[in-house]
Amino acid sequence: MKEVSAKTLTRYYALALIIVATLSIVCHVVLAGELQVGGSSAALINLSGRQRMLSQRMASMAGQYRLGEPGAREELIAATDSFQRGHEHLMADLNKGGGGAVETASLRGIYEGSDSLDGASRAYAAAARAVSSRPVDDPAFAPALKDLFTLSRSSLLLHLDAVVAVRQHEAELRIVRLQHIQLWILAIVLATLLAEAITIFRPMVGRIVQYAARLTLLATTDPLTGVSNRRSFLENATTELERTKRYGRPLSVLALDVDHFKRINDTHGHAAGDKVLIELVLALKKGLRANDLLGRIGGEEFAILLPETTQGAAMEVAEHLRKTVAAVTVTHDGGLVTMTISIGIAEVQGESLTQVMKAADDALYLAKSEGRDRVVAARPSVATTAHAASSLSI
Repeated sequence: MKEVSAKTLTRYYALALIIVATLSIVCHVVLAGELQVGGSSAALINLSGRQRMLSQRMASMAGQYRLGEPGAREELIAATDSFQRGHEHLMADLNKGGGGAVETASLRGIYEGSDSLDGASRAYAAAARAVSSRPVDDPAFAPALKDLFTLSRSSLLLHLDAVVAVRQHEAELRIVRLQHIQLWILAIVLATLLAEAITIFRPMVGRIVQYAARLTLLATTDPLTGVSNRRSFLENATTELERTKRYGRPLSVLALDVDHFKRINDTHGHAAGDKVLIELVLALKKGLRANDLLGRIGGEEFAILLPETTQGAAMEVAEHLRKTVAAVTVTHDGGLVTMTISIGIAEVQGESLTQVMKAADDALYLAKSEGRDRVVAARPSVATTAHAASSLSI
């Protein structure tokens, strides 16, 4: 996988955020615009319906005024004023083209045709004012009232109904368009997110996982030999020790290091010493099982955890490892470098990991003092001997 810098990953992530933010803004603007138009359309539909209601109320109030109902004349004047203001507002919206092209054309056909709603509305308002401006006993009142009733039964109501129908139809079409816009925006957002997931987030997550795994490997592995470092070895050994104690199973620890390793470095150089350690690990791995744990404790010192292994069996494993390592020859700068190892062994007898590691380490130093290139088992601890004696007395 091609390496990607943290700066590049940050740019990818910022780009993804910008794309999503841009789509969100576009969605908000489009929907806000449509909702604003929809709100205006709803107001116009309501006003158109109110015009129809007012036209009937004007005729009703004129009749009541004729019959002498108190307040009928004032209500007729108020209804006429509202009717006229509503008509002027609807005409102004039509003239500025507030609706869609189809809606505007249809409304113009109603308002400005041969039998126009504009003319009928103005004539109706004028007839209502002629009625409200005269007293009932005025000789001109009866003809004015007749004209108003005649106009109320003319095409005025049909035109007003047609206006409401046109505006409602346009509102329904606008809702359908809004639904389509929402679906398209949703599809674009989903497609963008999918593209981001494939082209940005998936590679980004893959690289993050890779980097995390690499960091974990660096934190738990010795960079030279590839085996567990001291911290990782002790953590895994503690877990295995707890399992061993829980189920009462045998467990042994080997502590080993390369004999006269400083002499190898001084004689052949540190590069040769590194090669020796690498070949040592390869030789040790050949003699260990898959569940055995090998770790570099420091310098040329290593430790091996042998689960399900008694001290006697561990002695056999250690001897095999010692002979295998002794047969290894390392080539460096045309010369040959050989090595031997000393091994200390301790079997867990209820002690802590620190105690058993110290016991194995003490056995290792004993092997060193006895001449190196050998295996030495740790002597039983005082606590272990006392426990054994107590068990025998029982």
